[in-house]
Amino acid sequence: MREKFDLIDVSVFPYFSCFTVKLASAATGTPVCYTWHEIWDDYWYDYIGKAGFFGKIVERAVSRISDSNIAVSQLTEKRLLSLGVAKESICVIPNGIDIEYITGAESQEERFTAGVDRKMYDVVVAGRLIREKNVDMIIRSLSLLKKQFPDIRCHIIGEGPQKEGLLDLALKLQVSENIDFADFRDYGLLIETLKASKVFLLLSSREGFGISIIEAYACGIPVITVNQENNAAQYLVSDGIDFRHQTSSL
Repeated sequence: MREKFDLIDVSVFPYFSCFTVKLASAATGTPVCYTWHEIWDDYWYDYIGKAGFFGKIVERAVSRISDSNIAVSQLTEKRLLSLGVAKESICVIPNGIDIEYITGAESQEERFTAGVDRKMYDVVVAGRLIREKNVDMIIRSLSLLKKQFPDIRCHIIGEGPQKEGLLDLALKLQVSENIDFADFRDYGLLIETLKASKVFLLLSSREGFGISIIEAYACGIPVITVNQENNAAQYLVSDGIDFRHQTSSL
């Protein structure tokens, strides 16, 4: 309230700061815009059960007080419109990456970027290891592919509550030797790994944007994702150019 700003940009989640900012904006006359990364709506019930009613109500309340909105994806814009937010009050500004850094970075595994046949990994996965990422599907798929391609290689990068279960699943399906698990790493090393891989997979049933997809593009590798209702990453992929698996349920 004591500061003077030309503009306040507030990230919508967590929601309660939005109400504070609205009051400050009204009191000082400072314009404010609200940046939306996701709209959960009915997904709140999947996340916390019946208590999701309160999350849904708060989310809708924020949509009522926001006169100027930034959506990071087409899906989020679509969801805002479904909540009754006026189209003229929404501007879509996608997330971005440092393309010059990624394309200019010299990989320590430069020999693997020379051609597809010389890549270190057939498949790479990067992200938080939670239920919505459906990494278990990738492990199950590898167990099938291994029958035809016994030397198939996969690199799974990430941490999260499902990691131990995924390690056990890989052991159970006898693909542990085909998968390298690694925790989150230095960004430069992540880029090196992407460049040393053939295909990037993102099978999320819920994704607010999917910045890892455009990082994979910048590394020159194709992407496979899924056509799921809450997966905004599907809008970054074009059928026939990249790959988007048409499925109604994961």
